[in-house]
Amino acid sequence: MSETTTTPHDAAAVIEEALRQDTLCGAFQVTAAANADRPALRVFGSDTELTWREFADRVRSIATGLAALGIDAGDTVGLMLDSRPEFHLADTAVLHLGALPFSIYNSNPAEKIVPLLANSDARILIAEPHYVPALVEAAKENPRVERIIVVGDEAAPGQLTLDELEALPAPDGFDFEASWRAVAPDSLAMLIYTSGTTGEPKGAEWNHRSLMTNLRGHHQLLPVSPCGRMISYLPMAHLAERFFTHYGTLVFGLTVTSLPDAKQLHAAIAEVRPTRFFGVPRIYEKLADLVRNVA
Repeated sequence: MSETTTTPHDAAAVIEEALRQDTLCGAFQVTAAANADRPALRVFGSDTELTWREFADRVRSIATGLAALGIDAGDTVGLMLDSRPEFHLADTAVLHLGALPFSIYNSNPAEKIVPLLANSDARILIAEPHYVPALVEAAKENPRVERIIVVGDEAAPGQLTLDELEALPAPDGFDFEASWRAVAPDSLAMLIYTSGTTGEPKGAEWNHRSLMTNLRGHHQLLPVSPCGRMISYLPMAHLAERFFTHYGTLVFGLTVTSLPDAKQLHAAIAEVRPTRFFGVPRIYEKLADLVRNVA
């Protein structure tokens, strides 16, 4: 199959091949190789766009940097990021190490983050600059946190920017290919701190097997359009958003447009023309009100 001329028919076959994989890592590798020159990650209102080849290259470099910091299978990495390509890059890189990513709700103050760090045993945190102060404060109560990676141009002493992380040399003996191939179906792939539990949020554990099974079932019931498009605008600490526009992207080869400002959702829908759209009921109510007002 040509990497530069993937057709919807070819893409449908690639989806089936990706769904046959045992792990999200294996599915991603199939998807990225077959869709190398198609757009994978975009940002609404920006020229930022990564192809699937660039997506895969960045996953490798971020995973290598995390390995250089000592992250290995079974370790936990916390993410506090807005809707942006770096979430997909970082989360997928963590998966390829056999490590465990989880997202922190962006509205959480430091005191709400403290129990999440303690429960998850997070060693590394990846965040945007405006979330770093809350994480620094929360990390004072959790000595297991070793480093904060900043998705920005500058980092304070003891921190690293994402660019600096990606520039770290591979540690002795690190083999990226062997690392992701060693990830097993029963390896944990996600912690989700749901607000639907009593008391402090509990970390619900999902492994690769369960996520791949759900993705197969999703495709069987509601087949995903080859070369499809989605908009990512809800928090990635939200299970449904993470499932559809992150895990779904890795398997279905979607082009995901990140929307940092959800108030621009109507404009983003008009531009992206998503082949699949997810929203909670209140989102549809707001979109309907907007259509009625325009009419």
